[in-house]
Amino acid sequence: MDETVIQKIRFEITQIDREIDEYEPLFALCKLKEPDKIERSAAALLLHSFYNGIEKILILISKNIDLNLPSGNKWHTELFEKSFEKTEIHGNIFREELKDALHNYMSFRHFVRHTYDFQLVWDRYE
Repeated sequence: MDETVIQKIRFEITQIDREIDEYEPLFALCKLKEPDKIERSAAALLLHSFYNGIEKILILISKNIDLNLPSGNKWHTELFEKSFEKTEIHGNIFREELKDALHNYMSFRHFVRHTYDFQLVWDRYE
């Protein structure tokens, strides 16, 4: 695999880790009490950013290794599905047991992108 692609993937992983680390105080607070509107919005942004990071990694792999980035209206879903398939070039990117959890993150990211923050309901995050 191209060293530049590996470095870009590692960079995205460090960005995801940094995002999670910086939101640790919010995680702790949400374990103690139901978050208010501002805390819910911040948590939604974190979950949105988390999946964006995952998708950036999948795009890097799809463009630079598979040389086949999905297109069209359902490209996010197609990219997601490809990450659980073995190819001639590489094994599956994610283990099958992560599929439901990652699908929930993808769905929630889509929801956050297309809604108003006052529509966010706390039990949707849990």
